[in-house]
Amino acid sequence: FEKYFWFISSENYLVVAGHDTQQIEHIFARHLGSHDVFVQADVAGARTCFVRNPGGGPVPPATLREAGTMALCHSTAWDKHIIISAWSVPVEQVSRGGPPPEGDFLLVDGFFVRGRRDFMPPLQLEMGLTVIFHVADASASRHRGERRSRYLEAMGDPNAVRDDSGDDDGEDEELLVEDGDEQQGSGKDAAHSHVADDAPGRGAEDMGVSNKEGADKEDG
Repeated sequence: FEKYFWFISSENYLVVAGHDTQQIEHIFARHLGSHDVFVQADVAGARTCFVRNPGGGPVPPATLREAGTMALCHSTAWDKHIIISAWSVPVEQVSRGGPPPEGDFLLVDGFFVRGRRDFMPPLQLEMGLTVIFHVADASASRHRGERRSRYLEAMGDPNAVRDDSGDDDGEDEELLVEDGDEQQGSGKDAAHSHVADDAPGRGAEDMGVSNKEGADKEDG
């Protein structure tokens, strides 16, 4: 998946977006499952993002906000310093090719979005870079649960701890790595928001460490 814009959220969810229309269509047609989430915003240039959720269950709000931040940081809101909300829908409410036969819909970035949209709180536009590293197999057990969702824990959801060792998220990586691509393991600190030249972005859980508001955005 390194060919796309991508990051791993603070709760260990893979978020991907295309560099262009062709990549967005490729992700939508080949790499999404029924439990994944579509993220966009009502502002010009917002980047369509997808949250991979192969294990099912609700995607925690923190991960959705991080995906929404990525969508907004690639929009005109970045240049104009606008604080605005992003929104999400289950990918099952999204289609391409033609309008739905019945019901209301919204056309956004070439997608037909049906039904209710879940709006997030207004989001600060922050981006940064970090380094992703591999954890040796012998050490993987010591890092299990570091990227757990405290929201899901509070709700008593069994998916609160997502396996960092690769058993859970391996489906994400297998689906998104194509022939000839090398697979990167997930590390303790992962990328957030913006990927320049196919390199990972900022660690979402450490948002304030390496970000810099007002920095010039690289298009990658």
